Amino acid sequence: MGLAPGIVSLFGLLNDKDHEINVFIDEEIIKEKTITFHPNDNTATIFIGMSNMFKILEDLNYDYKIIKF
Repeated sequence: MGLAPGIVSLFGLLNDKDHEINVFIDEEIIKEKTITFHPNDNTATIFIGMSNMFKILEDLNYDYKIIKF
C-alpha cells in the first residue's frame, strides 16, 4: 500500500493500482453507523457513514467479503 505501519486504512487502496489487495470486513463492524479511518496519515481521523465506506469500495472497483471472526 506504500504506507508506514500504523496508518494503513481503506484509503490506502488508492495506492493499489493493480488491485492486488483483497478486502475483508468483519461482520461486527458493519453493524456500526459510522466508521473511522486515518486518511493515510495517522495525525488525523476521518469519520464516514458505513454506507459511504461501501460506496468508496464500489467507486474504487473493489469487491469485498464480509467475514465472521
